[in-house]
Amino acid sequence: MTQFIEYLQTHLKILVGVCYGILVVVVGFALVVDTSHAHSWVEQHIPAFWSIFGAIAAAVIIVVARWLGRAGLQVRTDFYDCCTGDNSNEEEK
Repeated sequence: MTQFIEYLQTHLKILVGVCYGILVVVVGFALVVDTSHAHSWVEQHIPAFWSIFGAIAAAVIIVVARWLGRAGLQVRTDFYDCCTGDNSNEEEK
């Protein structure tokens, strides 16, 4: 898995291009979908509504997750080192 991530990091421009291509295809498909049988007013009158809604929802989820992480869910990597009460360091001296 780490080799795959390293591969993606070294070929970042290609990855971004592929993602933009997929985005263009999805939005393009959403623009040509027949809306005469839509379930709501929003679906009939706003082109690519569900694509826009999904992008906004994903952005909100990312912002909330980052806020939660910074608010205290993430801890320092040495968090448990300072408060263990273990005297093993004194034995080594």
